[in-house]
Amino acid sequence: MDALRRRRPADQQRNDIEATSVHHNHNKNNGDLIQIQTKKRADGRQCSSKTVVILLALISCMIWLRIYFGHFIRDIYDEYTHPPSYYPPSMGFVVVDVRQDGVGELVKPQVERLLELTNNLHVELWVSIAAVKTEDKLFQELNNTGRFHVRMMKESHTYGNSTIDLQGVMGGHVGKAHALKESRFDFPLLLDGNSWPCNDYFVKEVEEMVVNGHTDVIWTLAPIKFGGNGGNATRFVDHRIADEIDVYKSFQERNTGTLIAVKRTSPAVQSWLALTMNIYVQHVDAGINDGNGNQRDQPAFREAFFIHRHKLKEHFATDACRRANGCQCDSCTLVHSKRFFNKCVQDYADGLSSKYLDAYTAKVTTTDTDTTLCHQVLITSSGGVGSSKFMNTFDKIAKERHLKVNDPGDWDGLKHKPATWWKDQSHSSTSLLQTKVGAHDDDYEYVMSCFHKVLVIIGDPLHAIDSTYRRFTAMHINRMKEASGLGTYEEDVTLEEIYNDIVSSGKDQTGIANYVESWHAASKDRSNWPEIKLVTSKNLYDNAAGIAHWLGVTNEDDLDKFSGFRFDTSKRRTAATPPGIPDELREQVVKALENVTAIVEQIEENYVPETISRLPSMRMILFVSTCAMLVFAKASAQWRMQIIHYAVCPVLLFWFILELFKVGILIGAYLQG
Repeated sequence: MDALRRRRPADQQRNDIEATSVHHNHNKNNGDLIQIQTKKRADGRQCSSKTVVILLALISCMIWLRIYFGHFIRDIYDEYTHPPSYYPPSMGFVVVDVRQDGVGELVKPQVERLLELTNNLHVELWVSIAAVKTEDKLFQELNNTGRFHVRMMKESHTYGNSTIDLQGVMGGHVGKAHALKESRFDFPLLLDGNSWPCNDYFVKEVEEMVVNGHTDVIWTLAPIKFGGNGGNATRFVDHRIADEIDVYKSFQERNTGTLIAVKRTSPAVQSWLALTMNIYVQHVDAGINDGNGNQRDQPAFREAFFIHRHKLKEHFATDACRRANGCQCDSCTLVHSKRFFNKCVQDYADGLSSKYLDAYTAKVTTTDTDTTLCHQVLITSSGGVGSSKFMNTFDKIAKERHLKVNDPGDWDGLKHKPATWWKDQSHSSTSLLQTKVGAHDDDYEYVMSCFHKVLVIIGDPLHAIDSTYRRFTAMHINRMKEASGLGTYEEDVTLEEIYNDIVSSGKDQTGIANYVESWHAASKDRSNWPEIKLVTSKNLYDNAAGIAHWLGVTNEDDLDKFSGFRFDTSKRRTAATPPGIPDELREQVVKALENVTAIVEQIEENYVPETISRLPSMRMILFVSTCAMLVFAKASAQWRMQIIHYAVCPVLLFWFILELFKVGILIGAYLQG
């Protein structure tokens, strides 16, 4: 071994000696460094390694909690921390008339008036089973606007051992609670059958108070404080009131006939309405309702609301007149009077309502008339353009995020309608779109839809005709034709016959040209239409995340689901002619459709991609800070502790405090109800 060592070069031996010396010096320096670090920690000027370990442990716990409970926390956080505009409100009128012999004479003028007051709100009329069979003609007349829908009141309601019949007078009273609870509107506005709406100001009031999230219930105080109980303020059946009887004595009845507007989506509202039904059954059993054959509903609403009063925010409509002297539309928004209802109808027919409206407009300050109640989006396509993948993904996210979009499978019949179909329904100048009755209304159910944004997906018209015919023969094309007013083909029509029809007429006969041209024109008319975006399949899939964001998707995880979308070039139309069709005929069809093709090419070429501005997420901050700590760990011991003190510790502390703040919001929202 000594011989081998002697053979090594002199400079290598010198390096070995220097390395040994450095090793001893390094150990000595480490001892000095430990003393310096200990001193700094004692002075409180240095982030100790123990502090770092504790912080990292806490951060790790938070990460694992978010991994295991991330979806649960995220959903609650979204629900309680987004502003009210995050929710897509749908508001509409509810009228209850469940008499056994049909509906009353006041129903028709009242419903017509409600439909005329606004050009976007729908009306639900709750009737008995008998009325559905006997009043079909009337219902068809009222349905001309496409915004009138009949709902059947359930036959009875049972609580305990007692059952009440809702197909009759009782249903006309406490049935209001059932109609509000089961309405298809997020924000139903119920009017008694003898309430005449003078103008739409009360609708704006409801929109401001309920739709914008300021309150849960809007109604009026009863003209007689305890009239439903014959002036007796102490009658009750729920044992919880016994401990607060002194407070209950001064808790006035609310009028349930003039109007009631509720935030139906609120769990507290649902609980209150369900309790009202149950208490009403007990009131009937105990015989404590005064007048109307023991059928008054106000005491039940009052008792149930008293129990829920700390969970519900109410607002009183002061301009609704319960006991009007004549048709006082010059001083009231609503006139609730059976005696003068017909007088209001006559005054309106005589043109006096406009004078009343002018007088009332001078009395109140109106809200912004451009505010729309619609926060839904419409995704429509001509068919045969590959829109289903995007629509199905968006629909799944929409269900999770409380967004509203038309059905991707066209269950509601809205996916392929041209703009001309919508314009006929909306009567123009509405800045939104509204449906007529959906395709599946055999049982008098309906689809309530109105839209403030429209995504129109178009493509090469000839490819669309080929694709839809190949998959559905003439079925899809006939829907497009009919919606454009072009009639329908026979079921066994061939593709060659469709081509010949186009060539002989010199223009499209399938409805696809009308679809593209009408939406293209509508997109340029912002005064009469909502915001409309036309895209081709290539635009759609190469910019899927940006378009989804434009439609209302804001969550980063949701947007990531669209980030991987790319346009499949194999879906492009080829020049190949379908078997059995002459090439010359196909070329003639291409020429007949060249105007539509030019629009499609222009849209694709001029499309401006959507941009998404994303702030750095907490995950990104954590990732960057962790990487920084690992990188700087390569530095010398002195640099490592300095960097941890001045860079890493503040970042980790900021992230941890922010996470605690989020948890605090969730806890506060939960305690608030």
